[in-house]
Amino acid sequence: MRVKDPLFVYDMQLDDEGMITNIFWADGKGRADYEVFGDVVTFDTTFRTNKYDRPFAPLLRINNHGQTIVFGVALLYQENVESFVWLFQTFIGVMNGKHPTTILNDQSAAMAKAIMIALPTTHHRLCIWHIYQNAAKHLAHVFSGMRSFAIAFQQVIYDYEDEASFLEAWENLLEKYNLRENPWLLKLFEERKKWAMVYGRHIFCGNMMSTQRSKSFNSVLRNYLTSKLGVARFFEQFERVLADRRYAELQEDYKMMDQSISSKELCLILRQMVQLYTPSIFQKLKDEYGKILYVMVELLSEENTLKTYKAVHVDASCYASLVTFDCSTETIECSCKKFEFCGIPCMHMLRVLDVNQKFMLPDKYIMKRWTRKARDMDTCIFVSTTAEEDPRVAKNKRYMDMCHRYQKLISEASEYEEAYKEVVRHYFVLDGKVKDIVKMSHLGKEEYLSTIDISNQNSSHDYHGARGLAIKCKARCGGRSVKRIKGPLEQSKKKKKPTPVSDTFFFNWF
Repeated sequence: MRVKDPLFVYDMQLDDEGMITNIFWADGKGRADYEVFGDVVTFDTTFRTNKYDRPFAPLLRINNHGQTIVFGVALLYQENVESFVWLFQTFIGVMNGKHPTTILNDQSAAMAKAIMIALPTTHHRLCIWHIYQNAAKHLAHVFSGMRSFAIAFQQVIYDYEDEASFLEAWENLLEKYNLRENPWLLKLFEERKKWAMVYGRHIFCGNMMSTQRSKSFNSVLRNYLTSKLGVARFFEQFERVLADRRYAELQEDYKMMDQSISSKELCLILRQMVQLYTPSIFQKLKDEYGKILYVMVELLSEENTLKTYKAVHVDASCYASLVTFDCSTETIECSCKKFEFCGIPCMHMLRVLDVNQKFMLPDKYIMKRWTRKARDMDTCIFVSTTAEEDPRVAKNKRYMDMCHRYQKLISEASEYEEAYKEVVRHYFVLDGKVKDIVKMSHLGKEEYLSTIDISNQNSSHDYHGARGLAIKCKARCGGRSVKRIKGPLEQSKKKKKPTPVSDTFFFNWF
């Protein structure tokens, strides 16, 4: 893999016997995607379709087309705090120290503790879908017999914009359905800041409240992977999964570039949006803008250039949002926090802009990660490095920066013969200039530079002592611990001393 992709990296964790317990890997495309779309990560370990029944843990997100993309993948030995801490720390190391804003997963005590240790600055949000599933299980007696409870439970999760209203609604829910002593609800309330929207509206999640992206990706994996696959075939098939997903992404890019934009029948603000956003995101914005006809606004106060409005949708008159708008700075904020949560202006904001005859969306409310130019780099901004910085880290920063800048150019140029020839001609000119600079600036340092391997800089371990995959053992009845079950390559019929498993496959593939 490193021969084909110089930015491919991997890491492994070995046990005391030299057996591989945890594996993580990420290719150059995944690492480049993380630089642009690594604000929110979904993480799920429920997929186990492999011969060794190991948790398969992809770290996913959505791109500017709304498609699922893969940042990195892990095969874990078991789901405990130590494994998750190792995975998250390895992931952040591979991604040049960049932490995601938010991570979404299901309710897992081990995972929650690991996130606190390895990702202390990241917001941990729980999957709402999993909460509903658990509620249906632990509160079956009220879910099955009372439809009103399901509605009230949903309102508690989504509808409230201030903490006092949320707490009051929660108390009413417990009182009305006689659930004050329910142990599951008591535990759920302790984690309320991870699932109730009143505590998460201001946190960017890309409008994601569940790990359904991971579940959907697991469904895709089942078309490629089966429990009969060995390690070699498993990795080969997963490469096919990535190739197919990325081809679909490339198709969306080309479709977007070739798509003719007709904006004659659109209002001014939608004409602006259709030029800026990808088609899928523009459709969401267009749908949101269409709702402003049903939003009533009332001016509550006006002080100098600052105006405060109450905005109410006609179909939800019991829920009012407060919108503040400063005409001088074109700063607008809404208490529903939809823009902060998903990066798309809400109907309340758009309605107030319309009332104030502002027919263009201010630049500060155009989130680049949803635009057509999400992957474009700012022309004159260079990556910053310091004299004290590890030369390998600084080199990798520059490498990644150039990959971002030239990725789109090469992709577009490959479509047309003349564009391809133009890029190749400039390549030889640029190649000559770079070689001259290297000779002048680094003369005598060739031997030192040759020791820097940017393709595996994040892994400083020697894995040539690895003897193979550790086989997960099953506990005996009564809870007594047992030794790890040895695989067929570790034992023979005559009970001879195990012969170390060759690591040829691992290092040939990685």
